[in-house]
Amino acid sequence: MRKKTINASKYFILPLFLAFIMFLGGVSMSAAEELAKVIDKSNCTQYKDLLVPALYRAVERGDFVLNTAPKLNYEYKYDKKFLEASEKNAGKFEVDATGHLIDKKTGKIPFYNIYGRPFPHLDPKDPKYADKIMYNFQWNKYRILGEHYQNKVTWIDNKKGEHRYIWTNSYELMMTGRPPGQEFSEKDNPNHYIKMSIGMNMEPFDMFGTNQLIFDYMDDGDVTTFAYVPSIRRVRQSSGVVRSDPYFGSDAWQDLGFMWDGKNTWMNWKVVGEKTMLCPFSQVDLRHTTEDPDGTYHFNYAPIKIGFQDPNWKGAKWALLNVVWVPRRVIVMEQLPKDPYYAWGLHINYMDKETDVIFMKEIHDKTGAFRTWSIAVYTKTVTPSGRDNVGMRDIQMTIDEKARHATSGWVQNDTVNKEKSSMFMPKSRLSPDIFTKEYIMRMSK
Repeated sequence: MRKKTINASKYFILPLFLAFIMFLGGVSMSAAEELAKVIDKSNCTQYKDLLVPALYRAVERGDFVLNTAPKLNYEYKYDKKFLEASEKNAGKFEVDATGHLIDKKTGKIPFYNIYGRPFPHLDPKDPKYADKIMYNFQWNKYRILGEHYQNKVTWIDNKKGEHRYIWTNSYELMMTGRPPGQEFSEKDNPNHYIKMSIGMNMEPFDMFGTNQLIFDYMDDGDVTTFAYVPSIRRVRQSSGVVRSDPYFGSDAWQDLGFMWDGKNTWMNWKVVGEKTMLCPFSQVDLRHTTEDPDGTYHFNYAPIKIGFQDPNWKGAKWALLNVVWVPRRVIVMEQLPKDPYYAWGLHINYMDKETDVIFMKEIHDKTGAFRTWSIAVYTKTVTPSGRDNVGMRDIQMTIDEKARHATSGWVQNDTVNKEKSSMFMPKSRLSPDIFTKEYIMRMSK
């Protein structure tokens, strides 16, 4: 990464009235207690304090109609084993001046497995409060060991509806965050990868075989991306900086995966408030799924309907129609790129206080103007043994307000080749051996 920095101060100053609203939780809670079952343009003013600004404007102009519920019928939190493991990490780690996670005893980056949140106890007065939240956010994801999923990326025009799509077949292997018995040794991971990913395009035909291989490192090493393009029959390496460029011309980009999929050290982070907000879930009831004897968890997503799929829908073609909006306490987190060549400016994240998942994100361009926002919808699905998908999104929608266009990424149960999408895949089922340039070349044929 380039080491130039840009002045963050002008982005990190909020108007007094916004700060007042952020910290005045009682106003939002009062509105939540009197929540209407449906919020639309006729009554949205009453609930303005409960809505992200971009969402409020969308409801106000009729793009979205929100179905609400006063609460979830289950606890949306991580499982007991993960939280207990997190407690054992208390006092072991710190964030240094450059934003790296370090071992307090050695002062060095830990090139070993860490299971559980690195920072189970946080102090809002800590100068590194925001950075530590983001490391918890990352380790919440790493707990899934490895996953295989098929994702439909859909381009949505406000007049035409769906006008383009790509089916991707992806694998992701976490090299840290693994529970006891599933760790990789330093011998297994000599390059100190933090995770490895493969993305293979399956449909449409003209995109088939265009595959990517990605390595992310525990240290300052830039994210390494290799791409195989069948037309030239070559593997080419690209810079990590392109992760902020549009993904195949869509409204999203690679760092926007899981609402944040870049390196924490690339950003300046700042908590600017806390409030109660309406947050999206695919359903308010607990959902159930199956697992294999080796612990592999099989996805079982609730079907989500998008505006273009309903001929009678009058709002935006990208509106999420059957999502339920539930009050949750959130942290408002700003992030600003350190690299002046990064394609975007200020990001504002709305993060669940209990789980650190990012429900919504507003993104400004390099001039400071608001441009794009993204919504991630969650639920809780459990197996008979208690494994769950907390933190894994059901669908993610990214909306470009200037272009009046959107891109969705969603994992459906009816995948292209009917393979089951899975996570918590053990070493015996998903190993580092497939994450090679030779593999992505072979899979393109």
